[in-house]
Amino acid sequence: MRTPLLPLLLAPLLLACGDDVVSYSAPVGITLKLRSSDVGAGNAVTLSKNITTEQGNPYGAFVNAATRALGRPPSRIAVTYLWLELLPSSSGVADLGQVFSGQVGVGFELAGAVYPAGVATSPVGVSFPMAAGFDSTGLGPPAWSDLLAGFPVVLDGTATSAFATGNDTADLQVTIGFEAFK
Repeated sequence: MRTPLLPLLLAPLLLACGDDVVSYSAPVGITLKLRSSDVGAGNAVTLSKNITTEQGNPYGAFVNAATRALGRPPSRIAVTYLWLELLPSSSGVADLGQVFSGQVGVGFELAGAVYPAGVATSPVGVSFPMAAGFDSTGLGPPAWSDLLAGFPVVLDGTATSAFATGNDTADLQVTIGFEAFK
């Protein structure tokens, strides 16, 4: 019985590829609390919270795990997906459509500027996907430093008239799929 030669020749090459991790990904969630009293003129909503303030600092854990997996700090970070969720602890609302009207955006405040990360148009239900669109390519050193250390996540949109004039609370979670590259 003969062993095929090609698989034996390719095996070392395939094994070597397994040691060279080029990316690492993980989801990071951040919770934001929106009260009817937070709604501004024209029903505008803007919430901001530092991503490192979540219990256990999952973003810091992501950066540390990516550094370990890649064997060095990442050279690029991108967002691969975003989800907006209305948590059951909310009061007076049971659907994102009762909270937001029109477009809802999520951005990252880096070096004093807000970089868009994703957007959803007219979200409905309790969980809604957002179109992701953040890649760190081209960030200057101060913004890159903020991205690695932690930064405010900014959510903005327009509240429905009923939410703006009510006495409701929307507990929101934004889940961000981060991917770090070697």
